[in-house]
Amino acid sequence: MENISISRFNSGHLRFDLSEIYRLPTNHQFAGQIVDVPMFSYHISLPGRSILVDAADYDVQEISETFLVPDYEPPPGLLEQLRTSGIDAGSISDVIITHAHFDHYGALSTVVNGRYQPAFPNARHYLNKADWHPKRLNDKGWQTLGLVEQLGLLKLTGGKVNLGDGLLILPMPGETAGHQILCLMTGEQDIYFAGDLYHHPLEFAEAERNVKWAARKSMGRSKSALMKRMAGSRATAYFTHISDAYGVVEQEDGTLAWKPVPVDQYV
Repeated sequence: MENISISRFNSGHLRFDLSEIYRLPTNHQFAGQIVDVPMFSYHISLPGRSILVDAADYDVQEISETFLVPDYEPPPGLLEQLRTSGIDAGSISDVIITHAHFDHYGALSTVVNGRYQPAFPNARHYLNKADWHPKRLNDKGWQTLGLVEQLGLLKLTGGKVNLGDGLLILPMPGETAGHQILCLMTGEQDIYFAGDLYHHPLEFAEAERNVKWAARKSMGRSKSALMKRMAGSRATAYFTHISDAYGVVEQEDGTLAWKPVPVDQYV
């Protein structure tokens, strides 16, 4: 992947009670397990282009008490992490918002001299129109999504969108009605930034297992569609809340199956 680099940034951890979010039976191997999962944003550097997939922000005011990690000290914010890594927020050309959950758009603005300003002022922001509900926005929503919309920086998508340079937005509903993912076609392999299509590796092993808030039928169709796109290629997928492995798809006994791949094999 010459001249292409991918970086991930963790804005903080959420606590998942696997029994609760998956409604697991008491005899399930993961029943009773509590795990702390990251909130990743991904940066893609291409020749002449700087792309951000999601803009996570650890905001305790927005996080349900159920998901808070007690006595937790989050890492520096996304903008500071980007700056430390030498990535200029002003140079980012595209921000792909996988869906309208706060942990995917909370860092879209920053406060300068007491006023909210877009964190990525020169970027076109992409959100699926099925997730754009102005009447439902709270203060955080208006300070972020609402702000970029008012400034003409928000592009509402409705289906597959070709952004050029091998970048393709694909609708994959389930987590929300407007959940979308990004595919980067490098010529050597396809790389998917799959947002919240999967939340935990147990979903790789149990095809029907979804978080309780997902729309079961549309999530199932979207997962199947991603697996079919990835099958038979060297494609891999990156997720928002899975930290220790990325996913690849392999053919097993005539069916498609996920195989987690350790992170150090995809540095």
